[in-house]
Amino acid sequence: MRVLCLALATLVAAPASAQLSGTYTIGGTSPDYASLIAAVADLETQGVSGDATFEIRPGTYVTGFDLGPVAGVSETARIRFQASDANNPPVLQRPGATSGS
Repeated sequence: MRVLCLALATLVAAPASAQLSGTYTIGGTSPDYASLIAAVADLETQGVSGDATFEIRPGTYVTGFDLGPVAGVSETARIRFQASDANNPPVLQRPGATSGS
């Protein structure tokens, strides 16, 4: 009985999240992440296993967050946030900020 319980506990245990590596999109149509905040949350909980690039699609994004420690970051496993379209960069806005004229 004890072996059966252990086997069942192993089968129903929550799967571990894979570390991030590669290129991910933020915003736009069918993104990997709907917001910068969602991407940062995954970075902080999953860490990285190689370079992780986040391409921010055109749009307006709230940036009221701090990027905390990220497991796996090194000289060969970096994090990069960049505009997906250099000719139409995203607008990054702090919470409560208003655009001036």
